[in-house]
Amino acid sequence: MKTLIKIVCLALVVMMHSSAFAQGHKKHGARKDSAMAKISERLQLTADQKTKLKGVLKQNKTEMQALRESLKTASKEDKRKAIMTQHHKNDERINAILDEKQRAEFKKIKEEKRAARKQHKKAPLKDNPDTGDGEDILNEGLL
Repeated sequence: MKTLIKIVCLALVVMMHSSAFAQGHKKHGARKDSAMAKISERLQLTADQKTKLKGVLKQNKTEMQALRESLKTASKEDKRKAIMTQHHKNDERINAILDEKQRAEFKKIKEEKRAARKQHKKAPLKDNPDTGDGEDILNEGLL
């Protein structure tokens, strides 16, 4: 009887852990969707542009994962150059989707992100709360 109780308790713990793990992944996906919505709103993307942008971001994510895997033994400088090249390629793909006004706004977003990174490096971590302004998608290297 004691063994049966132990097995049931263990099963409950495993089920609760699995559920919490799955919810954690849902929250991350929801945050990405929220960031995408904020960027889409800020750039005033059409439905067609949103679809194309999602495709570009998915392609970039796949390419970045492969690039990081292939650069595991590369020097720090080689890694930096390769990743910068990939970021520029991604920016070109995104700019091809956008009109002139949106490209200007996208450039502004990138400059704001760059300034925020500089500020973040200068300030202690506790002084840099998450702004929740759509920067998550940018900070993941997606834009």
